Order: sequence, then structure tokens, then C-alpha cells
Amino acid sequence: MGRFLSSDLLHFNASDLGYGIKRRLTMDYDGNLRVYSLSDSTGLWDITWQALAQPCNVKGACGRNAICVYAPEPMCTCPPGFEANNQSNWNAGCKATFNQTLKFPTSEIPGDPSC
Repeated sequence: MGRFLSSDLLHFNASDLGYGIKRRLTMDYDGNLRVYSLSDSTGLWDITWQALAQPCNVKGACGRNAICVYAPEPMCTCPPGFEANNQSNWNAGCKATFNQTLKFPTSEIPGDPSC
């Protein structure tokens, strides 16, 4: 029918609520939970519900050190000083283009027995 109720009391309705429609619930590659309904007219699976309507709200959608922006469609970008780990897969995150090694002189902390 398109009404879903889980054991932890999460409930939602597919946008095409009704009987006789074939549906599937899928955790997609981007980490978003979606309901797909099979269209009788096209034979294609259409998204009729998704947990997060804004793709940039999916945690880690762009990978480590990357930023998800709408331009106007969602896309991943790297902040200044970073570049894409994989130009053909922007979900793989960004890596620093600078030396990340920090060198500080050894300091003693008063009262620390390990010093």
C-alpha cells in the first residue's frame, strides 16, 4: 500500500500511496534510504520516497575533506589547498596538496609523570 512502519516506530508513506504497486526499499550507494515504485507505463523504477530529500544532507556524500554544494544540482568540490582523490569519482573525497606533518619542539607538561 505504500505505508511503512518499522520496529523502532519510524513511519512514512510513499508518494504514490495505494494498493497493487510493486515497491522496493533500498539503501543506495550514497547512503540515502529510498523507496522505489515500479511504473506500469514505463517499466522503470521511480523514487517515491527518500529519507533525506537534500542529497548534500547525506553524511559523507562527498567523502573525506570534500564539500557538497548545490550549483544548482548537487556536486562535490574540494576546499582551497585540497584536490580530488579521483577526478572520475568525486565521492572519493579530497586530499591535501600541502605537507600535513606538523613539527613542534618537545614540551614538558608540569605534573605529567610521562615527561
